[in-house]
Amino acid sequence: MTTRFVLITETNSLFGYDFLRRLLADERSALSAVITRAPGVLCDYYLDDDVQVDVAADARANGVDVYQPEDPNAFEIVEAMRTLAPDYIIVANYQLQVGRALRDVPTEDIINFHPSPLPRYAGLAPYFWMAKNHETQGGAR
Repeated sequence: MTTRFVLITETNSLFGYDFLRRLLADERSALSAVITRAPGVLCDYYLDDDVQVDVAADARANGVDVYQPEDPNAFEIVEAMRTLAPDYIIVANYQLQVGRALRDVPTEDIINFHPSPLPRYAGLAPYFWMAKNHETQGGAR
């Protein structure tokens, strides 16, 4: 049985890129679509990294539909996702809020992966604050 996914992430997110690569490589998974930020909008977390990625371009190169809305909660985006009927939506490093209508789309669940415990380390530079506070465990929710 194939599990259908939609991935929501920042266009240049290394964190989200890893999810993209894993979903594309997993024969039990079907990546139905990727939602990233609007064209030209980049996450400043990754601007100075040695390795630069383009999740949207890589997804397209692998035959995955890419949506780059200014508002991920726009009616046409939610309806497009409903049409795809994913089992799961994975959110991995996305800086816009995913509203109730979009969260209700998957037949199984929506999963928000975050590198640090929420809500304690929500916001900018979670790795820095975790290190500064000598945390020994990260988080996923």
